[in-house]
Parts: sequence; structure tokens; C-alpha cells
Amino acid sequence: MIAFRGTSGNFETVAEILGMLKKKDNFLNIGLIYDYFFNGFFFLWPAGLEAQVMTLRKVYPTYDVYIVGHSLGGSLASLCAAYLVKQGLFEPEKIKMMTFGQPRTGDVRYAEWHDANIPFSYRVVHHLDPIPHIPPQEFDLMHHRFEIWYDNAMTTANYTICPYGDLIGQCANSKIMWQFDDHTHYYWAFDRCILSRIRFPTGCLSFKAFKAIKAIKAIKGFK
Repeated sequence: MIAFRGTSGNFETVAEILGMLKKKDNFLNIGLIYDYFFNGFFFLWPAGLEAQVMTLRKVYPTYDVYIVGHSLGGSLASLCAAYLVKQGLFEPEKIKMMTFGQPRTGDVRYAEWHDANIPFSYRVVHHLDPIPHIPPQEFDLMHHRFEIWYDNAMTTANYTICPYGDLIGQCANSKIMWQFDDHTHYYWAFDRCILSRIRFPTGCLSFKAFKAIKAIKAIKGFK
């Protein structure tokens, strides 16, 4: 599993917002994405992520690759899945991607490429979470499919699957009210670290990472 955490602290939040006001970058000639997400992924990839992924691919050549992320981490997970497929590192069928509270990441061309090349791709949205609605579509952005929308407190397996990525009036886009608590609470858990930084010196893991596999297996049709 490749797991990306969300924004941490006020500094990263401000930097992310300011990054949305800057130019978009051409991502592997498959579409335009925001500069902040672009720089974030290409900072992490050569800084150790690439080496770990390549090592694990060699050790476990038949394994699927699960890619998850929350908030900003959802955008990074989306880019990671696209990168692995576009660069020919993994077959599309090997990629299992699921994000939680992902903001809009790229333009229409990026969303269409993602839809066509990442068959197992799900964006989970909790009720009135505001983050999936930013940046607005008016900035020439669009979500990729599929959206899994929980119009509830996520205490039951009662959700709606929207086959299209970002249609007005569908799933989360059918609501005009926002509630930020819905962004910080997914699958009954607050976004907090539960493992020791001593054991994991690069950072602690969110409880969502442990819920991700269970959520993926709960999707209809998953085997």
C-alpha cells in the first residue's frame, strides 16, 4: 500500500491555498494539474518513494498496488496512480486507488485520462465535506470517477456510487451546505496519528490508512 497523508498545520494549509492561485503544470502530457500538487508529488517521488516502490515491485511482482490518501493526500494518490500507469511501471489492472475527501486535482483532460486508464478508482466523500468542492469547477477543473458518497455519518455501509466524476446535482454536488467536521471524520475516525514516531521515524500513520483496505473491500464488485 502507498498511503499519502493530508495537509498538516496552518502553514501547509496556506501554502496549498496559495498554490491553487498559481499556474497549472502539464502532468506527463495527460492534463493540467495545480502547481502545488505537481511539486508535492515530484518532491516525494525521487526522495525515497520511487526506490521503495521499485524494490517492492521486484520482491512482489504479482501483487496489486493499493494507493490511498486523504485530502491533499488524495490528490497525491491520484497523481501517483496516474504516474505508475503512464510510465508503464504497472499495468492498469494492478492499481487499486481510493481517496478520501480529495480536492479537485486536474483539468477535464486529466480527469478523462484517469477515467480511461485507472479502472479501479474511487473517491470517497463524507456527506458535507467541503474539500471535494475546491477549487471550484469554474477554475477549469474536474474530478475523475467514481465517487462513493456517504450522505450520512458513515456508521453503516449505506452509500451511493456516482458513475460520473463531477456532474452538477449528483452525489456530493447535490448539496450546497458544507460542514468541515465531515472532512476530518471518515469511517468513524478522527484524523489523528496512532502509531509511535519512534517506531516510524518518517512520521506517524493516520487511522484512515488502516480503514482504507476495509473500505476498498466493501466496494461492490471487488474481489
